[in-house]
Amino acid sequence: KTSSMNSYIKPPNWDINMDGVCNIFDVTLLSTKWMQTGAPGWIREDINNDGTVNIGDVSIVSIYWMHTWP
Repeated sequence: KTSSMNSYIKPPNWDINMDGVCNIFDVTLLSTKWMQTGAPGWIREDINNDGTVNIGDVSIVSIYWMHTWP
């Protein structure tokens, strides 16, 4: 038995609004959830999936600033 292969692209965590680029719009979305907590990865703004939207998430955005993806 065989099955067909399907591929997909999952947006990177640092592209919060999933528009293909890490920029000020992603930072703005991150700031609206600043210091909120939940289960790890509970919202896209929790970029590093540690359960808190904080400086760790901002650091990741700064690393990927103006990076694009398909």
